[in-house]
Amino acid sequence: SIYIYVNPEDMEDVKKFNASITVNNPYGQYKYQFKGKDNVVEWQEWVTRIIVNGITEFQTTGRSLKEQMESEKIIFQMGLNQAKMEFIEQLASEISHDIRIPLTVLNTSLYLLKKSDSAESQKKYMSQIADVSTDLQKMIENMVSIIRIRDPIGDDDDTMASIDLSKLVKRITEESEYLLKSNQKLEAYIEPDVVIDGNYNFLTRALDNLVVNAIQYTKIGGLITISLKSEHDKAIMKVTDNGIGIPEADLEKVFDRLYRSTNAVSFFENGSGLGLYIVKMVVEKHSGLIDLKSEIDKGTTF
Repeated sequence: SIYIYVNPEDMEDVKKFNASITVNNPYGQYKYQFKGKDNVVEWQEWVTRIIVNGITEFQTTGRSLKEQMESEKIIFQMGLNQAKMEFIEQLASEISHDIRIPLTVLNTSLYLLKKSDSAESQKKYMSQIADVSTDLQKMIENMVSIIRIRDPIGDDDDTMASIDLSKLVKRITEESEYLLKSNQKLEAYIEPDVVIDGNYNFLTRALDNLVVNAIQYTKIGGLITISLKSEHDKAIMKVTDNGIGIPEADLEKVFDRLYRSTNAVSFFENGSGLGLYIVKMVVEKHSGLIDLKSEIDKGTTF
């Protein structure tokens, strides 16, 4: 029976509705949904057709579409999963070259560390191993972030909540200080109580990428400035450095996946070209805007 999913309290209303379909629209096929027992949404289909047996009669039949709709949902989800796997395979293929380089450096450093008897050399190779391990970890985290932002995996990926952006930016600023090179300075001007609705994990990844990017491409003794303020019910954040800058021809490409400007590659060899791509993904997920201004050898502002 098509009524097995109907809450008993709603039975009369559903039957009246079905009857009205036949009276008002005596011929046709109709699909509709309603909330059944346990507040679960159910689908039904009603078909009314004309039968001629000497006289004209109408015959109406109905059926539940629950199983059909669930099957279609599974098929649709399988299609999404296939598309997701194809995207992951494409991303892995694109970044495989960038992963091989640090892996080669890592293996070489491990080999030389085993062969070395000098404490100074051992310290050098240990430092290289630590740096490369950090780069690899960052690269893998960025890959995972791209996949999860594009195709949310669980509730944490879809959750949008009220976030104190001031506290988040302050935490990221403090945690980034240990990344500073010799004589680099990091200054922050953060307006208190700037609150937005957003996804905490994704915002953390994007803001961290912006700050780390500024540190990486600023020369020794350079200055990185972070500012946050609220204006017209919008949060406005800027990350400014006086680093190497970006060539004008590359400005429109820096947010593309895996893209790195020519001067960035020569200045910092181990980048992956994923950081700013993720920043743009997160900003767009939050219905925001991002732009940049840059000048060679003078610096960049996002």
